[in-house]
Amino acid sequence: ENSIPLLLEWLQNLEYRGYDSAWVFWVDNTWKIYLEKSIWKVANLSSKVRKDSNSKSKFQNWIAHTRWATHWKVTLENTHPHYSNSNRFFVVHNWIIENYLGIKNILEKKEKFYSDTDTEVIAKMIEEYYDWDLQSTIEKVCEKMVWAYAIAVIDKENPWVLIWAKLGSPMIVWEWENGIFISSDINAL
Repeated sequence: ENSIPLLLEWLQNLEYRGYDSAWVFWVDNTWKIYLEKSIWKVANLSSKVRKDSNSKSKFQNWIAHTRWATHWKVTLENTHPHYSNSNRFFVVHNWIIENYLGIKNILEKKEKFYSDTDTEVIAKMIEEYYDWDLQSTIEKVCEKMVWAYAIAVIDKENPWVLIWAKLGSPMIVWEWENGIFISSDINAL
């Protein structure tokens, strides 16, 4: 069934924590990619998503996020997910990259940036270091940054694969198994 209403409900449940933007990224059963972003209330996102999603669609993979702007302005450009210049890699990130400015200064020589966030640096680095193996690429990127983090990455060319990594930040991954969602709190990993 269409999992997007459930996803929006989960995001709505987090809204009390003071988030200022939300987004969803999903892939339907024909591998079509959808991305919606909204600032302030999750209800703003919900109204946009209802216009785009077909209730008959089955979504193969999705990631979502609510953002609380601690360092950068509340704008659609700063709202996650952030993506590479080719629009191939989509990244959600929680926490702060402490050395992002130095990395960004190096990458700006060949990459164009559209936001003020540190998360965009991750997407640009993934594209820069991509070695045809997303997992090993993510490992290389993680080694370059000083941070505590939880990230999830989807490659538009292989949208059925979700790569995630974490260090010092909690993360929950939900999987659909035999007709039910299974929650994996991977904070202990």
